Amino acid sequence: MWTSFHFYILAHSFSHSLGFNAEKKDYDVIIVGCGPAGATASYLLQLQGINVLAIDKETFPRSKLCGGLLTVKTLNLMRRVYGDTLATLQEKKIIEYISYSYELRTLHLLLKAGNTKFPSVIVDRLVYDNYLLERAKRVGVKVLEGDRVLKVDRLNSCIVTASGKTLSANIIVGADGANSIVRKAFPEEQLNSRAWRKNLALGVEVSIPREEVLDFISGPVVYFGVVKWGYGWVFPNQENLIIGVGCLNPKNNDLNELLDKILSLIGYKPKTTYKLLGHPIPYGNFLKKPACDSLLLLGDAAGLVDPLMGEGIYYAQRSAEIAAICIKEHLNTETENVIATKYEQALKSSVILELGAINKFRRLIFTMNDMFGPVSLKLILDIIGTQRFSELVHGIRSYHWLKKGGIDEKY
Repeated sequence: MWTSFHFYILAHSFSHSLGFNAEKKDYDVIIVGCGPAGATASYLLQLQGINVLAIDKETFPRSKLCGGLLTVKTLNLMRRVYGDTLATLQEKKIIEYISYSYELRTLHLLLKAGNTKFPSVIVDRLVYDNYLLERAKRVGVKVLEGDRVLKVDRLNSCIVTASGKTLSANIIVGADGANSIVRKAFPEEQLNSRAWRKNLALGVEVSIPREEVLDFISGPVVYFGVVKWGYGWVFPNQENLIIGVGCLNPKNNDLNELLDKILSLIGYKPKTTYKLLGHPIPYGNFLKKPACDSLLLLGDAAGLVDPLMGEGIYYAQRSAEIAAICIKEHLNTETENVIATKYEQALKSSVILELGAINKFRRLIFTMNDMFGPVSLKLILDIIGTQRFSELVHGIRSYHWLKKGGIDEKY
């Protein structure tokens, strides 16, 4: 059965066979996904006068499974891109909770605990993501909500949606998460689906009212050793605790049982039945070439997530910032389509370099734990030191040889 998508491709192919270009694209850029990556990219592109459409299968505000931790490097990006500070985000009620304390634990051993001069900021992703998308709308970004992208044609640079729309653009950006439909349009030799699946973790998460937990949790708590090649977390906000566990799928057992262990450790006394939710987490499967022809991938869609701590918000927004710079440079020139190379080179010098260094550190941490148990984790953290580890997490110091200077400075 012929659809508008098929007729679009036929017309496109026919025009090329006659030796002239296809009709003008509907947009300069189409961004699939309106989370932090998509909203940030569309905002920055629109500010530069680029005709952009942002599309999402959901209608905002929408809930999102995530601990919602913003590190210092994310706050620096928010100031740089939006002019927002910690104070203004508080005034706008974007921030749920701020803490200067933390704990790193196993099930039975305290690895590190203390206070840091760097704030751990917790946001509700429903509020945070909606705020970023509203900022994009305010500067004139056209947003199409509640319409799922069903197909992406990489060669002809167009998409077709569930509502029957066929839309074209010079560049299509995939900011549509770990199950990205845009990524599926990449050739298999570049994507390597087997390697992607091997390092795709599964996370389960619950939100528990504080009143149902005996222990007072004042700051983020991260559990190592509760799962093999993964971690558990407790992130506090004003009224609730976000509690979860995530790990590489082939290496673990029942995640529900492991989550129950963490709940038991913090003295959970249920008054109501909690709702357990699951989601995929890119966990060391970042793509070194997250671009192909006119397609670019941002954030989770490209696997750009911290392979140790699981931080994704920063890398989503940072890759969006880099992509916006590269797209602007590309559209301002009349050279052949080199956007893929431009974007990959820019990411390689900053984000990919950092994620590669974190991945090596992760292998050391988890391999030592497998061989010698949690005492080895404590030894490694003692060698690094509390202040230095905090600087690593917040981006003040790079995992690449533990050098001072955040990854923002590299591009």
